[in-house]
Amino acid sequence: MKKGLSTALAWWAFLHLMLIAFTLILLEVAGVPQREFPWLFELYFDQVLRGERVIIFGLPIVIWIALWSTTGKPRVFPWKA
Repeated sequence: MKKGLSTALAWWAFLHLMLIAFTLILLEVAGVPQREFPWLFELYFDQVLRGERVIIFGLPIVIWIALWSTTGKPRVFPWKA
């Protein structure tokens, strides 16, 4: 149970960070307007995380610190056990 939960949390933190990176690349580098992909903001960032920037940007860090303190490994890259 502990291994499965730590794996799920590690993947969530990693995918969350990749989603943030993907969004920033589309918005800032490629110049794609936010109205072109509103599902990303409305569904995940606004509905799930309530639009709180501290939670949005801090969630992966908090998960990795929690994994490190409970299991001894932060598992930044979840495919590495």
